Amino acid sequence: MITENQKPDFQIRKAVPGDLAALVALEQRCFEADRISQRQFRYLLTKGNASILVGEENGELQGDVVLLFSRATSVARLYSIAVVAEVRGKGLGRSLMKAAETEAWAHHRAYLRLEVRKDNETAVRLYESLGYRRLGEFPDYYEDHMDAWRLEKSLAPDLHPDLAQVPFYEQSLEFTCGAASLMMAMKALTPELDFSRT
Repeated sequence: MITENQKPDFQIRKAVPGDLAALVALEQRCFEADRISQRQFRYLLTKGNASILVGEENGELQGDVVLLFSRATSVARLYSIAVVAEVRGKGLGRSLMKAAETEAWAHHRAYLRLEVRKDNETAVRLYESLGYRRLGEFPDYYEDHMDAWRLEKSLAPDLHPDLAQVPFYEQSLEFTCGAASLMMAMKALTPELDFSRT
């Protein structure tokens, strides 16, 4: 039991298949609906393109965060975050979010995106305090028909790649857009190249 003056000592680590039963139990404690099943957790732990991070105190799971990685995008998705009621407000949610951002960056993702219930004002405040911005909303998103906000954060806000100026070459016929595009790319890479139809 955590007293008012005692700061909890949370340890964050990657989940392993041996955590399966504890993850399912945590899900049951934290959510009444939209739960991740044992089968889904097993898949995420062993085969899914995902990472699950857990927050422990004295060897007991107190929270987790589930990240999904699509192969074709630079965006990671925060699929779920759970923190048991007894330790909410003690900093575990914030620590899990920061660990999730570090994990997404390690997977070469430049953005982290999530959905959150509109009525979960505490979570929305946490995300916005961490720099997440609202991208849109989804009506009837959750099992109980609650709407959701979609939020996103750039994990590299100061990263501005050097972009080359690409010169413009207008296509001469309707069907020469491919050739014109290739010429513009070639000229950007080799500035001494002369633009010509030949």
